Amino acid sequence: MYVLREYFHDDFDFARDVAVVAGEVTTIALGAINLHAVSGAATTTYDIFDASGQTLLDQVNDTDVIRAVPAGEYVLKEYFNDALIYAAGVVVSAGAVAERSLGAIHYTGGETNFDIYAAEGATLLVRPASKGDVRSVPAGDYVLKDYFADTVLAAVKVAAGATTEAP
Repeated sequence: MYVLREYFHDDFDFARDVAVVAGEVTTIALGAINLHAVSGAATTTYDIFDASGQTLLDQVNDTDVIRAVPAGEYVLKEYFNDALIYAAGVVVSAGAVAERSLGAIHYTGGETNFDIYAAEGATLLVRPASKGDVRSVPAGDYVLKDYFADTVLAAVKVAAGATTEAP
């Protein structure tokens, strides 16, 4: 009996109790995740967590690349940034691709760098973001503040698959 595990990630089992019979092909049915970025946004990298969002299973996955994973439920977070959850409750079935789409913010205001906060304006999600970049975020409401200050630059609503212009 074998365990098929993601390279370099001991917590990410692709299959357990795999029996191999001499002269036969053993097939393991996987599913996949495809996290889409908005056209014009830089490639965004994300980490894959278990359904609880606590156990890191795999790091450095690129948007717009189909990523094979075993059937299960996952949370996708920005690479090395637990605060920014791109998608939660991503359910993957064997033989199917779970598709999710991000939105984006394009800030063209007066500040060179800005921070992105959750809608209530207290929870910091991204520090810093740069003026002129098309910054991937999940659909939702955000507050943009001056980098390392509490000055509100804009409140924005982001839709999946669309770029929101700010201010």
